[in-house]
Amino acid sequence: MNLKKYVLPLVAAASMAGPAVAHDYQAESLFIDHPWARAMPPTATTGATYFRIDNNGETGDRLLGIETPAAESAELHEHVHAEGLMKMQKAADLSIDADESVTLEPGGYHIMLINLQQPLVDGEKFPMTLRFEQAGTVDVEVAVHKEAPAAKKKPAKPAHNHAQ
Repeated sequence: MNLKKYVLPLVAAASMAGPAVAHDYQAESLFIDHPWARAMPPTATTGATYFRIDNNGETGDRLLGIETPAAESAELHEHVHAEGLMKMQKAADLSIDADESVTLEPGGYHIMLINLQQPLVDGEKFPMTLRFEQAGTVDVEVAVHKEAPAAKKKPAKPAHNHAQ
C-alpha cells in the first residue's frame, strides 16, 4: 500500500481548512461563537456583523456597546415587523438570559457597521470589542466571508454523573 497516496491529500486538505475553522471566545459565563461579517463591494459604506452568544451562567447579562476600528461607529440593530413592513432600528442593548442563547443573524439582531474605514474583503479579519454589563469587555476577531458560514448548534452541556 502506498501511504503517500492517502496521507498527502489528507495533510493538504487539513492545511487548507485552517482559515475556515470557526473561532470562538469565552468571557465569564458567556461563549461567543464565530463572529463574522459578509464581504461587501468596495463602494459599500455599511456592513454588518453576526455571531451567537451562549450564556452558560446562572444570571443574565447584557451587551451594552460595541467598538471597532473597521467603522466610524458600530451599533446594535434589530429587524422588526411594523405596519406590514420589515424595518431596521437601533436597539439600546441585548439581553442574554441565564442558560439561554441569542443569535445575531441576517434578518434579526446584528451589529451595524457605519461608515466603513475600508472594504470588507472575503478572507480578511478585523478586531471588535464587545462590552457586557457583567462579563466586561471582550475582544474578538471578526472573519469576513462571501457567504454565511454554516450554523452550528449550541454545544450540549456535559452530563452530570451522580453515581457513587
